[in-house]
Amino acid sequence: MATNRERLRRQIAHEAANLLQQKRADSLHAARVAAARRIVRGRTPAAAMPTREDVLAVTAQRRPETTTHLPPPYDAYLALLQPLEHVRMPRADHPEGDALYHVLQTYARVREALPYDLEAMLAGLLHEVGRSLDVVNPEATTLVLLEGLITERTRRLLEALPLERRRLDGEAGFRAARRHRFDEEAEVLTVLARADRDGRQCGAAVPPVEEALADLAAFDDDVPDEECPPDESNPDVSKSVRVPTTD
Repeated sequence: MATNRERLRRQIAHEAANLLQQKRADSLHAARVAAARRIVRGRTPAAAMPTREDVLAVTAQRRPETTTHLPPPYDAYLALLQPLEHVRMPRADHPEGDALYHVLQTYARVREALPYDLEAMLAGLLHEVGRSLDVVNPEATTLVLLEGLITERTRRLLEALPLERRRLDGEAGFRAARRHRFDEEAEVLTVLARADRDGRQCGAAVPPVEEALADLAAFDDDVPDEECPPDESNPDVSKSVRVPTTD
């Protein structure tokens, strides 16, 4: 039987999820604090404060089912990627526009450089999924959202990508450079960071997100071929590209 604090924790988690989905909080931390203030008069007991994982679990439960032929976990990837179309990237260093367009450009560049590295291509495609809920700390939220959906190597690439971007831009120190030199994934991380940096072009042609995921699923040895049939509703899907309209 749930205790009063457990019920309060769930209530705050649901309210925090509401604030995030209504775009009334720009980070998980801000949503949790605002939700607690709305529900609790006075100080919220530490045991009643939901964790980041609690709030994200609520948002995951509310995620609408997608009508798709994609097999697991690619159907989950699609549900995480689709909201990025409505997330604007910081205009100062992202002239391309929305986050979905950015990750599709990143994916396309990684695929061109590492066409046989499924995990690297997934890292390029999924590296911003947390931004739909948390624009302050999207990297950490991305890792929480992808828990149980990606391999340990893909997770490590995602964890290392922010530091690799800083190293590539000359913003990291000597230790980061030395660590990179002896990292067995150094070449892959460099490709990822460059793809992330360069995948910010206005007007670049990219595949639709469903097509990108279908291609990756077909390349995935863990997905039986019969579970990923072609999209018969659109026989020309392989010829289509996504180029967003300019503001």
